[in-house]
Amino acid sequence: MQADPENNATNVLDMLRKVPLLSVDASENIKLKGSGNYKILINSRPSALIAKNPADVFKSMPASNIKKLK
Repeated sequence: MQADPENNATNVLDMLRKVPLLSVDASENIKLKGSGNYKILINSRPSALIAKNPADVFKSMPASNIKKLK
């Protein structure tokens, strides 16, 4: 994500739309390989804030805050 030139102008949710194997639908549901069964970790740790509603958190987070996705 850090190498993408649009990361300074968009939020994390918009950048996730570009990631292969991830999809974000019109209702902002995030899916990995078509499944909603996944874990989001921040610095290798689960986050209760993101676990409840990741789309809302990612909409408010600038993409420039993310270095990479694994």
